Amino acid sequence: MICPNCGNALNYYFTKNGFRILRCGHCFLMLVENVPDDLSPYYSEGYFKGQADLDGYVDYESDKKVNDVVFKKHLELIKKLSASGSKRLLEIGCATGYFMELARHEGWEATGVEISDYAARASRSKGFTVINGVIQDIDALAYPEAFDAVVLFDVIEHVRDPETDLKHLCRVVKSGGLIIISTPDAGSLWAKLWGRRWHAIVPPQHLYYFNEKNLSELLNQAGFTKIYAEHSGKYFRLPYIVRMLYSWTGWQIWAKILSILKRNVFLSKVTISINLGDTLFIIARKN
Repeated sequence: MICPNCGNALNYYFTKNGFRILRCGHCFLMLVENVPDDLSPYYSEGYFKGQADLDGYVDYESDKKVNDVVFKKHLELIKKLSASGSKRLLEIGCATGYFMELARHEGWEATGVEISDYAARASRSKGFTVINGVIQDIDALAYPEAFDAVVLFDVIEHVRDPETDLKHLCRVVKSGGLIIISTPDAGSLWAKLWGRRWHAIVPPQHLYYFNEKNLSELLNQAGFTKIYAEHSGKYFRLPYIVRMLYSWTGWQIWAKILSILKRNVFLSKVTISINLGDTLFIIARKN
């Protein structure tokens, strides 16, 4: 296989969960070789409600609510950097519409795209227009340069063809509009320290593993130019942290602790701020 970013050969790196991970020796982009034909089963209702084998959320709405301050900071930054007077936003992977609700409260007109039938229905119940599918299901003829900003929070690593998807998104973003991406950073010190045991390597949910340089290059090839980047922290509820530890190690003790936490009203609300420096937040402008 050829690297979709730089065109050099991809080499076998290792296998996890039965999925072959390849890595480019030039730009260090990593990707899953044997991607399932249908990814939607991995984003069923259980993904949002704590089904352990789906490597998702303990409770999506609760897990996102603790990050209100982070999301509002992002919205302020998007507003500051936006060159348009209008406020039309497209969220890819909008899930149950939590971020779109915050954006609507700040005056944005939000539209979503969501692969999960369950989550798309939940978003629509809140009054949003949601395309139930993937990025390629967005009708570029129906939305020609329609959006001032397109947001992909923890999404780009899930798509099967980010090169094609970014080019497709460029068609629905206004000239001078923004694309906002957060994704695990495979070039971070934390990722390098753990190597193959980095907790963000969870195929088949995560299919691509970027660093700032190769993601910026992919964006540039799609018609965008990076204008802002940082490594942002997040807030996590204690049950979510324990669920991640269970997915990471496979140790049953974490599953037992998680079961206890879910039943404890006080402990389930404990929230911790974590910034390991391995979450890349990047904003690029359409050329």
